[in-house]
Amino acid sequence: MKRFITAAVLLALAISQPSMANPTGPATDIPENLIVEPAPTEELKLVASYESFEEDLDIMAHLLCGECQGGSRELQEAVGSVVLNRVASDKFPDSIPDVVFQRGQYACVNDGNYDRTPTERNWEVARFLLENGSQIPEGVVFQAQFKQGPVWKKIDKEIFCYGK
Repeated sequence: MKRFITAAVLLALAISQPSMANPTGPATDIPENLIVEPAPTEELKLVASYESFEEDLDIMAHLLCGECQGGSRELQEAVGSVVLNRVASDKFPDSIPDVVFQRGQYACVNDGNYDRTPTERNWEVARFLLENGSQIPEGVVFQAQFKQGPVWKKIDKEIFCYGK
């Protein structure tokens, strides 16, 4: 099961909880002239569950360090977004650890670069991605210094491609 919690579910849980004004049920003192905007068409998502957030943050920061430590923020966001897109895809494992440590997928896991100390930027980008989700199109699931399918974009020496 994919680990996504929608904002709508969180809001529904909050509304269903007893309020301070009415401890036995939902609030009933809502003004009649309250204007409610329609829900956005794109759901807000927390990418990591509460239980796995710290582990996912640590893995993502180390991956960004190992794959593109000196790269631009744009590059780091794209590299981390590929991981999130893979987690969301039915063609890849369904957790950040399983995607990152899948055999043969990320060179930094095998060459020792994953174990380097992440920079402040690595931590910042990792946290941003886990809180805000992928920053690239959802079908982009490949990143390398060579073409692996239809190209979305090239950032520095990395080519980001859609799945086949």
